[in-house]
Amino acid sequence: MVIESVMWTLLPNGIDPRTGRSRSTVFVSPRLQPDGDADAQGRAPLKAFPAFAQWPSTLERLKLAVEVDGLGVIGTQPIDLVGRPDPALWDLLMRPDVGVGGHVVTEHVDSDVHSFPAHTIAEEILDLYTQVGATSSVDHPSVTHPALDALADDLGDIGDIAAHDDRLQELYRGRRENGTGRHVPASTASASRRTAFQLAYRFYDRRRRGERLR
Repeated sequence: MVIESVMWTLLPNGIDPRTGRSRSTVFVSPRLQPDGDADAQGRAPLKAFPAFAQWPSTLERLKLAVEVDGLGVIGTQPIDLVGRPDPALWDLLMRPDVGVGGHVVTEHVDSDVHSFPAHTIAEEILDLYTQVGATSSVDHPSVTHPALDALADDLGDIGDIAAHDDRLQELYRGRRENGTGRHVPASTASASRRTAFQLAYRFYDRRRRGERLR
């Protein structure tokens, strides 16, 4: 038995100038699974999926409503279409014997998600420019400027991958708490300046087994 399902994505489409009401466009993503009706190649003919075999007719009968958290279900009103669905054209492009194969979703549960606190870094850079600009508005600042001196202390060896590799791996995967072996997720949002820039460096300088990926 085949399985027909749809993922509906509601996209904002401005305001109707005549009525002042919000407009939206719906992006339709079919999820068709041949299952038991599949052939040797794992496909079933389009005619086995009635809603999509005659999609223009399905659209004619379709009524959409939007459910909003806290507001409930809101009815919709179709607006003037650019063009009406053409059953003859659909049949020409999507013949009843067209093979439909199911999509297998790739699982990424065990994949590492690399991130860095971009907001923290942006604020640090803006603050640095403010401090330096306030005292060196015309001439180049000295490298001994307190703000630059502190920055050098924090980030001077940021490119030394060998020295920071193990530490950054723990920052990505979480830190150990009280030596118990239990991992607590790393909170990059509250990272220190040094940690934030190290995470950003590793985000853009990807390596695998010592080889640079990007």
